Amino acid sequence: MSNLNHEGSESAPGANEHRKPCALLVGGDASTETRVRTTATRCGIDLVVLPADETAKAALVTRRFDVVLLATEDSQSLAPVVTRLAPATKTMVLSRRVSVGDVIEAMRFGAIDYVTLPFEDAEFGRRLLVAVERSRDEQEREDRVARLKRLCGQTEVSHDAIDREAEEFVDELSTLREEASDGVNAAPHQDCACNDESATEEIREIDLAAEYRSLLRQELDLEELLRVGVEYLIGKTGATNAAVYLPSGDGVWSLGAYVNYDCPRKVAQPMLDRLANDLCPELSRQDDLMRFEDTAEFMDSLGLSDTVLANCDMVAWPCSFKGDCLAVYVLFRSREKGFSDELAGLIDTMRSIFAEQIATVLRIHHRATGGWPAESKDEDEESGWRDAA
Repeated sequence: MSNLNHEGSESAPGANEHRKPCALLVGGDASTETRVRTTATRCGIDLVVLPADETAKAALVTRRFDVVLLATEDSQSLAPVVTRLAPATKTMVLSRRVSVGDVIEAMRFGAIDYVTLPFEDAEFGRRLLVAVERSRDEQEREDRVARLKRLCGQTEVSHDAIDREAEEFVDELSTLREEASDGVNAAPHQDCACNDESATEEIREIDLAAEYRSLLRQELDLEELLRVGVEYLIGKTGATNAAVYLPSGDGVWSLGAYVNYDCPRKVAQPMLDRLANDLCPELSRQDDLMRFEDTAEFMDSLGLSDTVLANCDMVAWPCSFKGDCLAVYVLFRSREKGFSDELAGLIDTMRSIFAEQIATVLRIHHRATGGWPAESKDEDEESGWRDAA
């Protein structure tokens, strides 16, 4: 067993870049411990081994771990404790048996991976490093939020100091968004008020992403995931008609979910079919958010010129994870209500999270039963939308 003569859980800003990765193995027999330690050492990861009792809980409070490995049924009861005490720490379950029920239960309690024993060393090492990387990313986000909140609360700090610090934090946080980064980076000589406003917006988006990710992680059934994901999005965009398309193995797209605001599905069906056949294959090959500024001609070609769709505002975007497009979203409603340019940033924050959870659901299904798996840009630099006819 390893001793716990280590630093506390508090770390200075940027400390993750210099701190050696560390994993906690809870439970497991001597053979499992030996193989885990050998793989961890080869990957440059320190390993602490503890029994599945209060000692492990105390370690979570006194030290920051990147990954917790739960290797016995008794230790698996610690999964929700890890989530509560160390939200950024990633949990992996090691087990000699695998079933749909076991995998789903582990994921519901916050585990990000389920490894069947005995494992193949190289594959286990790869998955262990992925867990470390995800943990580091989340720890960095938590540290940045804490630092920004402290900055906003230090009213007696000089304006010059706030200006320098806020610019640094905004630059770091800009990597969290792919499309809206141009609106985040503050000019070197912006005044304090502009920096504070930008920092506040960053905190709001990070909080939204954390809330959305936490909500979706609870859903391991695809239909429920679609329902919860769409409901949350509509709560942010306001009432709208919404369609979510999913791909099949042969490249055909089909409607996975539809929300009727002011256009019953029966009325919208010709448009929905055309979108599945024409729009989804095109969007799945790119990464742009598209906005349809003039839908009148399109609706007329479908014989819908006399419906509520004749004059609507429509936006669509792909949801991709690791190069694979796993869903396509389409929102549409009356042009009078329309969609604001600010919505582009919100969508960009949420769509990768949605795709990641779909990938998790599919991975669980495939492991338990033994699918799915990727034009020239004309972007509006200010709004984040790509215009379409």
